[in-house]
Amino acid sequence: MSLPLVMKKALITTTGIVVDEEIFTCPLAIKKQWFQKVLETGPIEVDFCMDPDNRNEGYLLLSVGYEWCQRVEHQRFGEEQMTAYFEQLEKMKRAYLQRKK
Repeated sequence: MSLPLVMKKALITTTGIVVDEEIFTCPLAIKKQWFQKVLETGPIEVDFCMDPDNRNEGYLLLSVGYEWCQRVEHQRFGEEQMTAYFEQLEKMKRAYLQRKK
């Protein structure tokens, strides 16, 4: 991990912890149902820090310490990779359906 960590503002939304248009989650947010609670309260702004060389994880700063967060898995792949994956999946489905006939 390179130093220093970069401090950013994040929003806790129904989608997750949003930082620079990327979505993160953490065990505490799931356990405390933060993503459901913001349906009633609206998004909550929080402090978030991350290593600029590793955008797959970061830390939510809390009054009692910090909570490790990780980027939501589908955010780790680019559009080309996702398109290729779904195209391959469709080919496999068609091949499977052809075999069943």
